[in-house]
Amino acid sequence: MDTSINPSRKVGLFVFFALVLIGLLLVNFSKGSALLSGNKRLVVRSSNVGGLKKGATVMMSGVQIGTVKRLNLASDGRSVLIDCRLQSRYHVHADARIEIEQSGFLGDQFVSIVPLKNEGGILQDGAEKTAESPFNLQEAARTALTLMSQLGSAATKIDAAVGRVDKLLLSDETLTNLTATIANFKLLSVRADHAVANIEAVVKTNSPVLGNTLSNFNAFSEGLRGLGDHLQTIGTDIASTITNVSSVVTNANGILDINKAEIRTAIISLRESADNLKAVTGEIQAGKGLAGAILKDAELKDHFSDLVLNLTTLTSNLTKYGLLYKPKAVKPASVDPLHKGRSGIR
Repeated sequence: MDTSINPSRKVGLFVFFALVLIGLLLVNFSKGSALLSGNKRLVVRSSNVGGLKKGATVMMSGVQIGTVKRLNLASDGRSVLIDCRLQSRYHVHADARIEIEQSGFLGDQFVSIVPLKNEGGILQDGAEKTAESPFNLQEAARTALTLMSQLGSAATKIDAAVGRVDKLLLSDETLTNLTATIANFKLLSVRADHAVANIEAVVKTNSPVLGNTLSNFNAFSEGLRGLGDHLQTIGTDIASTITNVSSVVTNANGILDINKAEIRTAIISLRESADNLKAVTGEIQAGKGLAGAILKDAELKDHFSDLVLNLTTLTSNLTKYGLLYKPKAVKPASVDPLHKGRSGIR
């Protein structure tokens, strides 16, 4: 019996063992090495995953601790859920920061877990954590292009402004005017120096007069100070007078308050007297009584006037001659035939 192995079988066994070995090496050194050990699930929520793909690595402090199994769009459509598988022997604390980074400038993106103070407990299987948005190269390039466009526009404006400044401020005419202005300022400074020198000479020449003037000003100020003191005294007297007047007014108000009833009674009596006088005047004007009859009857009025005149004459004679005076009898004058109609009394 031939116990030798067929060479084709040997080749087949060699290929089989080689494939098994290669598969083990691939599983051990590839991103799916976690399949050989226990793992736990971590869901990372991000507003944008950039170029992150299924099978990307999950790194913590530069060491691979898991892989990305799937990427799912959230129900609100505004975020992405990244389903990660982590090796159970690695623990992620709740305060860890999760970012989506990129290996190199154009390398693959991966999920980076950055431990901080290891506080807040360890994340359990199925826990959810929010990640920071990844760096978007296209957005950065777009922003850079926008910034470069704005810088180009600003440079164009600055160039135009410089051109206007060169045209308006640095023209030959402007420079000539500036030179003339500087020369005028120099001439003005020279004249100012001369003016100051003249003022100093005037001050030195008229120093006695200025001293007398200052003395007069001092005397005038002293007089004004005395006048101010006098005015202050007058103001004090006026204030005292006003205080006294206020006191008098207050006393008058008090007197009026005290004698209010008597004053009201006097006013009522004056009003009644005025009414009575008005009534008497009305009766007189109406011809009632003796006075009314005298005023209304013309003849009686004349008799009354004669009576008053006679009484006046009688009173004057009594005052002048006394009560027992008797007037002398007047002899009738003889009529001169030579002077008819005229008396001989001269």
